[in-house]
Amino acid sequence: MATVTLPDGAELNCLVDDYRWPWADEVPVFMVHGFGRNARFWDCWVPRVADQRRVYRPEIRGCGDSPVPPEDFEFEAANLATDLLHVMDGLGLERVHWVGEHSGSLLGMMVALTDPSRVASLVLCDAPTHIPRRIHDDVYPMGEPSTAAALEKYGVAEWCAKTIDYRLDTRHADPRLVAWYVEQMGRTPVHVAAGLTNCFGRVSIADRIEEVAAPTLLLIGGASGWVAEQQIASASRLRNARTVVFDDYGHGANLLAPDRCVTEALTFWQSLDSS
Repeated sequence: MATVTLPDGAELNCLVDDYRWPWADEVPVFMVHGFGRNARFWDCWVPRVADQRRVYRPEIRGCGDSPVPPEDFEFEAANLATDLLHVMDGLGLERVHWVGEHSGSLLGMMVALTDPSRVASLVLCDAPTHIPRRIHDDVYPMGEPSTAAALEKYGVAEWCAKTIDYRLDTRHADPRLVAWYVEQMGRTPVHVAAGLTNCFGRVSIADRIEEVAAPTLLLIGGASGWVAEQQIASASRLRNARTVVFDDYGHGANLLAPDRCVTEALTFWQSLDSS
């Protein structure tokens, strides 16, 4: 585990899975979790990926074991992306294969737009270009005036449980995975979850998707509704994209089919190395 101090004095936690010889020089893998989640959501990917490349799993402010910011902290997606670049700098990572899930994918595309030399490739799971107003304004608030109000009323864990189908296809999930997912999200403080959902609700890169030059692998849950629609639309507009569609899966293919996801990612990176 590593701790990186940001320019404003805040710290971010990063799990480091390094089983390579010191002289191994493969492009490392940088795995970024989604909204309100943490680095452990990549646990099932790590053994096979870390057998071939160094793996770094940062946790954004207030998530996982990263220190919790004050309640009046203003979350901005551009600043979160910059935080992650500072983590790369602090760990001496000039260039990475970025793996992202949901908002971690969105942050990866933002970094690929602003600092393209730092991103060798993107592997994106459940990758939106924006959060639809229907989800942000109607689904997440659960009848309350805002998502923040719903989080305050129910707490993060219960709120997650009530909206889990928008993050994980429970038709295919082991009930123990569902319970673990809710428990892990429940570790995120209410004000952090509220700040993050408001933050990502304001972001859209839909009109810039053609500018993403990094080779991209989209792992698409074909039954994931609006996310699948956005990913399929992105695939047709990205300069250099490949798609893998998990036809019967909705959200969370990275958790529901980790072995296949890792196989696809390793094959993708190997093809980039050989070219």
